[in-house]
Amino acid sequence: MASPISRSSRVLAVALVAAALVVSPLLAASADSLTGTIPTGVSPAGIAMSPDGATVYVTEGVGNTVRVIDVASGLVTGSIVVGSWPVGVAFAPNGLRAYVANGLDMTVSVIDVASATQIAVYPVGADPRKVAVSADSTTVVIGNYQGNSVTVLDAGLGVTHTVPVGAFPWGVAIVADGSKAYVANNGDNSVSVVDLATFAVVDTIVMPNPFDLVAAPDGASVYVGVMGTQSIGVIDVATGGLSSIALGTSPYYVNITPDGAKLLVLSNTGTADLYSIDLASSTVGPAITVGASGTDLTVAPDSLTAYVASGAAVYVVSLDIVPTLAPALSAPSGALGTPYSFATARRGSPAPTFALAAGTLPAGITLNPATGLLSGTPTALGTSAFTITATSAAGSATAAYSVVVGAALAATGVNAWPAAVLGLDLLVAGGLLLLLRRRLALH
Repeated sequence: MASPISRSSRVLAVALVAAALVVSPLLAASADSLTGTIPTGVSPAGIAMSPDGATVYVTEGVGNTVRVIDVASGLVTGSIVVGSWPVGVAFAPNGLRAYVANGLDMTVSVIDVASATQIAVYPVGADPRKVAVSADSTTVVIGNYQGNSVTVLDAGLGVTHTVPVGAFPWGVAIVADGSKAYVANNGDNSVSVVDLATFAVVDTIVMPNPFDLVAAPDGASVYVGVMGTQSIGVIDVATGGLSSIALGTSPYYVNITPDGAKLLVLSNTGTADLYSIDLASSTVGPAITVGASGTDLTVAPDSLTAYVASGAAVYVVSLDIVPTLAPALSAPSGALGTPYSFATARRGSPAPTFALAAGTLPAGITLNPATGLLSGTPTALGTSAFTITATSAAGSATAAYSVVVGAALAATGVNAWPAAVLGLDLLVAGGLLLLLRRRLALH
């Protein structure tokens, strides 16, 4: 079903958004950093990481191959022969197959990941470039750049449909529930929305010079690199509504961390520069130069590392993650004289430091400033309320906790029952014993 927002109203919305983008983007502090390079070949193009995070595939047009990088060693450990001039590559989320768009021979190669071999080839449209695979690994969508179409491939049956879209489609993304594909038509300033049940375009969203796009893991949004306004267009999947994030440079390639926290943008303006956008605040981190001409990027499943194909190498970038702390209600109670342990840290990269920001810890309990672990042996009864902060170059987090320390039975270490409850139980037990005695006397 088409979006309830009309085409004309959304064109106007994009025009207003474009006018507003003359303001400078809000820059965020960032600990993202270039940590290494992996030589690959003379013409790396597409790049993708396996769902288990163990392997990176890089397409190489000149050699008609896919380079296989072992993540643990950081080395190219093999090559897979595919079609002529491979460009886009994507893994199926189940990790069993990978799909490669071969630009010159108008095919898509199917790779068996376990054996690292090509096991099938299907014809598609003219000059296929980008590939997207649905979350359930059953549907593959290929953008045919000079064919002005997308090819829809059923992973079990082969090619099923060819759907005409706008001019020069490049970026392709499938939303989380597999219902729609979004296609960035670089040649006619539009994004096509393709219904994957009816295999028809159900909406067209106008924006100036879109290039690449990516769907959010939660299925709520699609992020589009809009070269014409040097911004990121944000499409609301449910309503078709538009908003934007100012970037200040032309976005070529985009990807998103699997946790949905960061949008990564690769720009080619003299050098290849990688930007990270914190999606909670829409703040843009400083540029990290990754070679001279970037062609694609991928992100590790743990959201901690990005890999960028550029020049004749893959650039490895460590990503920062704002610290997070355990929820307030998750802190367990303690028992007098019994060892206590509670980990307040949840995530954070680089590793944050922890501090007591307010209140008082239970007597006998200390906070490890490096790990966020609360531990020790309580030495006093009572309730302690306190606040912990976690801080790193990526940001900070604060959480308030309350820990109750009760008495413990010396022999068992079990917390003693409150006196009122214990007295009631003894009263009930005594009544039952008296009733039993009376019954026995009657016999």
